[in-house]
Amino acid sequence: MINDSVEVIEIYPRIFVYRNFFADPQKNYEILKESTTNNEDRFFTEWTQWSRFGDYLNPAAPHLTSSLDLRELEEIDAKTPLQQIQKDFLKELITGFYEVSEDYVKRMSDELKFDINEQTEVRDEKGQKLLRWRPHGVSICRYHKDTKLIDPNIDQHKRAMMYHSDYIREPLVSPGYKFTITVLAYINDDYENGEIDFAVNGKLFKYKPKAGDFLVFPSGHPEVLTSDGDVYLHSVVEPKNEHKYFARMYWQRYSEGDQEWFDKENEFGKDTWLSMQDEIMENFRKDYHKDLK
Repeated sequence: MINDSVEVIEIYPRIFVYRNFFADPQKNYEILKESTTNNEDRFFTEWTQWSRFGDYLNPAAPHLTSSLDLRELEEIDAKTPLQQIQKDFLKELITGFYEVSEDYVKRMSDELKFDINEQTEVRDEKGQKLLRWRPHGVSICRYHKDTKLIDPNIDQHKRAMMYHSDYIREPLVSPGYKFTITVLAYINDDYENGEIDFAVNGKLFKYKPKAGDFLVFPSGHPEVLTSDGDVYLHSVVEPKNEHKYFARMYWQRYSEGDQEWFDKENEFGKDTWLSMQDEIMENFRKDYHKDLK
């Protein structure tokens, strides 16, 4: 449960900002900046390349390869003072993730129709959890400043990431876990630009995060939290002058998959149908991104 000091703002329908959760955002910023220079005495994993636009810690700490809770984190030993500092940072981040998620789900209860605490334990007849936190736990990310990514078709600002939803759309929905809620935690705000830009049902809304913000919004799952059936898309404006640090976390909901998916499995064979997906998805994405323009 979030405490009274946390400010909750609905900046756009179904998009919420939770402010003042972190005890010391500047300290967290320094922890992440210093972590890029110390590759030996660390609790975090090492920074690795994240596409063309940044770096990330994914997972953020060793052995975090399954849905993460605080008990699991506590069981991982911190052997030095620096490792303890980084571990405490993760504990504060994950605590915030659970608390803002719980509040968000309560506010959106009429549309989501699930309870985080109950449905992370409830399983279907195949033993699948109905809801889970994304595997690999939390990713800590860093957008590079001043990259060379330019798309003149959108606006004058460079884009670190183009319009998309975290839910990966498919021509036929496969069985499995699908993104439902996205939770982002912003560590610093000392860069220029760097806004997150939403496109919803033909409307645009841009927000510049403040250091310490948690931002919660629909991931694009077509069954929940849509605007007149249209999913929430977002892009990110490139930061200038300083790197942009943030963490990303997700809730996923299990989908049984379309009947047509299983019809295709029967037609081609399960393994063959699965091997066809890379080409199918590549063509689908090309057509989909044409529609976005």
